[in-house]
Amino acid sequence: MGPFKHTVDDGLDHGKAAFKCMYTLLDSCLDRLDVFEFLNHVELGLKAHNNIKMLTYLMVARLANLCPTAVLQRLDRFVEHLRNTCTARVKANAVKQEYEMQNELKRSAIRAVTALLVIPDLIRITTHNSTSSFCIFVHHPIFRFFSTLSRKIAPDITEMLQEYPAN
Repeated sequence: MGPFKHTVDDGLDHGKAAFKCMYTLLDSCLDRLDVFEFLNHVELGLKAHNNIKMLTYLMVARLANLCPTAVLQRLDRFVEHLRNTCTARVKANAVKQEYEMQNELKRSAIRAVTALLVIPDLIRITTHNSTSSFCIFVHHPIFRFFSTLSRKIAPDITEMLQEYPAN
C-alpha cells in the first residue's frame, strides 16, 4: 500500500517493563543497589526510545533527590542527552501525535533538570567550574525558553537559575 515504512521495536514493551522495575527498585530497595551501576543503566535509558526516555527522566529526578552525590558525579554524562532532547525538532510532515510526544519528552527533561538544580551541592561544585557542561546548558537560551514554559513544574525556577553561576 505505498512506499511507507513502519519500524516496529519488538523489544520495546520489555524495555519499558525493565525500566519500570528499575523505578520500583528506587522505592523499595535503594540501600541494596550499587548506585553507580544503576546510573550506568539509567544513562543507557537516555539513549533509548522516547517512552523509555520519559521513564528515565523520572528516575533522574528521583535519584537527584535520593542520592544526589552519585548523580553529581555522573552529571556531565546526562547533559548531552538532556540537550539533545530539549533541542530536538519534529519533522515538518509529522502528525499531531508526534508533536505531543516530543513536547511531553521535553517537559520530562525539564523536570529532570529542575530536580538537578535543587541539589544543594550543585551550586558549590559548579561555581568553581563555570565551564562545566551542565552550567553551560542551564544558561543556554533553549533551556531558558523551555523553563519559562514550565513554570507549572517549579514556580521558583527563576530564583534557582539566578542563584546558579553564569559563565
